[in-house]
Amino acid sequence: MATNRFFNRAPHAALADPDAFRAAIAQYFANKTVLVERLEGAGFLDLERLEATLLWFGELDRFHEANDQTMSVHFFADFDTITSCLATQALYSRTQRKECQTASARWQRFTKSVGHGLEGREEKAEFGS
Repeated sequence: MATNRFFNRAPHAALADPDAFRAAIAQYFANKTVLVERLEGAGFLDLERLEATLLWFGELDRFHEANDQTMSVHFFADFDTITSCLATQALYSRTQRKECQTASARWQRFTKSVGHGLEGREEKAEFGS
């Protein structure tokens, strides 16, 4: 797997550390925010930020699993925006059409795999809060 400068996997021992969990949450939201801002504002797909967002989501899933927690719905915020922006860019981008088509398909597979419908998910108290 290629390295991503916006992602650092936590060691297994850190999965029980509330500070490490809060740091992972902050990194996830920071990367997702930049991704959304660039997609919405500039119509630009930052592939490294997309990859980091997916990696950090996976990392949050690790923290939740290790602590027998359910992911809160707020981690899924902006998924519809990302889906829409990628689909639009996949159709209309003059400079990144192919990349956006690939990213859009990947994002759709990802959201389907994590159950983006969010059935049965409720707001939960977060681990370490």
